[in-house]
Amino acid sequence: MTLPASGPITLFQIADEFGLAHNSVFPTAFYGKGGAPSSGVLSFATFYGRSNFTLSAPRTSISVTGLSASDSVIITSTVATTFTFTGTTARATGVQNDSTHATVAVNTPSSGSGSVSGTVRATATNGDFLDINYSADW
Repeated sequence: MTLPASGPITLFQIADEFGLAHNSVFPTAFYGKGGAPSSGVLSFATFYGRSNFTLSAPRTSISVTGLSASDSVIITSTVATTFTFTGTTARATGVQNDSTHATVAVNTPSSGSGSVSGTVRATATNGDFLDINYSADW
């Protein structure tokens, strides 16, 4: 859950958000957490509105060529979420695998010729998103 954007914030709230023990040494254990600097001065205000939530994928583009060709990329969330997909087509699909993973896949038909390209956006419950660009030629 995202930390408060203003007002009181405690060391325990910050530690809980980033999966750290309550006896973690401040600031050393907190460097780099939630986009915080990896060195230098940290204050409690540094963590206003920060979250341990991130989306990642090993690559953000898919390209396939040929008949009956396919490729996919798996998107990973650091916390459980529900994904919604926009920009899907008959050639580019998105599916939720489990509470922290989704797959965007591109495939080509088994006959004919053509091409298609676009972007599938995977949006998490909190509004964060990851765009996967795709192209397919057959």
